[in-house]
Amino acid sequence: MDLDRLAVVMPAYNEAEGLPGFLEELERTLSPLARHLDLVVVDDRSTDATAAVLHDLSGRLPALTVIEAEANRGHGPTALAAYRAGLELGPDLVVHVDGDGQFHGIDVARAVRATVSTGADVVHGVRRGREDPWFRRVLTGIVGIVVGFAAGRRVPDVNTPLRVYRPAALAELLEFVPDDALVPHVHFSLAEA
Repeated sequence: MDLDRLAVVMPAYNEAEGLPGFLEELERTLSPLARHLDLVVVDDRSTDATAAVLHDLSGRLPALTVIEAEANRGHGPTALAAYRAGLELGPDLVVHVDGDGQFHGIDVARAVRATVSTGADVVHGVRRGREDPWFRRVLTGIVGIVVGFAAGRRVPDVNTPLRVYRPAALAELLEFVPDDALVPHVHFSLAEA
């Protein structure tokens, strides 16, 4: 693979239990894909041990950069801050993934490979067999219908947290989304379509 720099960005809130294994898995599966790997985690002022866990991990994972938000702002603004931090590194690709275990390192690597092999500006990972509560699945379905109607075509998994972007495409999308957007991926999906 001809990637010089790959940046993985991740918002985190109360993910102390799952982050160590997931970040180690990401480093293991993604390091072979680029000469330089960055793992950027923005902690949204977690109330559990996330900050301490990330501090400990930063000593063991050289690819890891931890950013502590000044205040808890919610998932959307934290994800946008993570995207901006990733762009500042000058990567060939920016990958967004949540740290809640919905995807595995191999899924992320597959999305990166698909982006490179197709030359696409944007690649989404699509969740299948979600184990979210029924009301979240229904809400996502309704939002998907609205976005599909507005965009003129169906967008699978409109709010997926696994996304790979070429920097120019991501920078353009970030211009259209307010800093306080609660669900920026829905905005992105609409603009991408």
